[in-house]
Amino acid sequence: AADWQAAAPAALAATLLARRSGDRVRDLPEELCRRVGARLRATRQPESWVRMVEAVVELDEADRKRVFGEALPPGLRLAG
Repeated sequence: AADWQAAAPAALAATLLARRSGDRVRDLPEELCRRVGARLRATRQPESWVRMVEAVVELDEADRKRVFGEALPPGLRLAG
């Protein structure tokens, strides 16, 4: 019910909840992911967020900073 255009954190939270992991047990049902993706598009959220709910993708640097805060020290990478 939140206005995703006015509350970008709500859109990001929905994106992260619906994000594809490649693990059938953890991934949300396909229909729910389609609905989240459609709403992300309708509210003009970043295309990278839409891709996250449609396919298994690695976070880009900007999204990694949004999710985890500060950048990781040089040479340290998150294993996924």
